[in-house]
Amino acid sequence: MTFDLVWVMTQGGPGRSSETLAVTMYRQAFIMWRMGYAGAVAVILSTIVIAFSIFYLRATLKRSAL
Repeated sequence: MTFDLVWVMTQGGPGRSSETLAVTMYRQAFIMWRMGYAGAVAVILSTIVIAFSIFYLRATLKRSAL
């Protein structure tokens, strides 16, 4: 994830152009105090990471079996 680099340099700005899902989650939870919205973003982000991990592991295991 690129939360730390984006937050330190631009805080997601200008106009949210460099905002990632991690920055959106942080902003919604700890700045705007919208915990439900931040939780929904966390679930979406987790789903994306799990789907990518499954795809990557399957591709890697198929290559190593050859």
